[in-house]
Amino acid sequence: MNAKCVNCKSICLVLGMAFMLLSCRHKDLCYDDVYTSDVEVVFDWSKAPEARVSSMRVFLYPDGGGNVLTYEFGNMTGGTVRIPGGSYRAICINSDTESLLFQNTQQYDGFKIRTPASLMNEILYASLQSKFREAPMPVQAPSDNVYSDRIDLLTIEAAGRKQSVVFYPKPSFSRYRIKIVNVSNLEHAVQGSITGGLSGMSEGLFVGKNELDEDMTIVPFSMDAAESSTLTTEFFTLGHAVSDEHKVAVLVSLGDGQQECYVFDVTDQVRNAQDKRDIFIQLDGMKLPKPIYNGNGFKPSVEDWQDVNIPLDM
Repeated sequence: MNAKCVNCKSICLVLGMAFMLLSCRHKDLCYDDVYTSDVEVVFDWSKAPEARVSSMRVFLYPDGGGNVLTYEFGNMTGGTVRIPGGSYRAICINSDTESLLFQNTQQYDGFKIRTPASLMNEILYASLQSKFREAPMPVQAPSDNVYSDRIDLLTIEAAGRKQSVVFYPKPSFSRYRIKIVNVSNLEHAVQGSITGGLSGMSEGLFVGKNELDEDMTIVPFSMDAAESSTLTTEFFTLGHAVSDEHKVAVLVSLGDGQQECYVFDVTDQVRNAQDKRDIFIQLDGMKLPKPIYNGNGFKPSVEDWQDVNIPLDM
């Protein structure tokens, strides 16, 4: 009888432990339901009404450390997601860009966007280097349209009522427009050959801190003939660094194979622009030489053959 009681106690103990294990496992499975909340994420574009993006990404950085939480939205309006309760710092940015690189996304203060390296003619590259720098400036591609916002303190209630978070994305890029008037002999330039570069641009943007990288770079561009004596271009950068100088260089290829490079100091126009997100640079005067063919400025040509009747004495 005692042996049977011992066996019964053993069986009860085993069943009890199994029940406890099953109960713990059930709690783990329900952890998300107990400690997370439905949060409506809204992107309010009142600060960038012209924006047209196809997707957005949100990064949540837990207060006190931990893995960053990432949420993707396939639109520009937002949606509802489940977020664990707690305090966060948050970043939103459009994720449909083609030429932007994201770096250090696991760090709020270190999150950086930049453009990839690019190529430039050697003559342009040399003419745009700064005499104030020991190391040459690299060349980076122009930026895409990028919009971002950040929240330094975001509190999500655990298993509370439905909450909402509103981001106000705004432009994180700058538009540069350059116009050169009174360009003489522009008709002698090879079509599609006019290229240039702007120096002293920022190497990147720290999104969390909303600060530009002080490392400088050169942004290349191409120019088009707007009129018979006017050149124009428009491109985007992430903004200009605090530089001792900013220069524009333009390289033109002529019909005889010559290349002419023109350099302008645009420091004042960049620094004194009223709108730091929309900078207009106007330059006046660029005299192109006439091409030289066979030692002179004329390109020989041969007219079409013509029939000539000459009478012969018979």
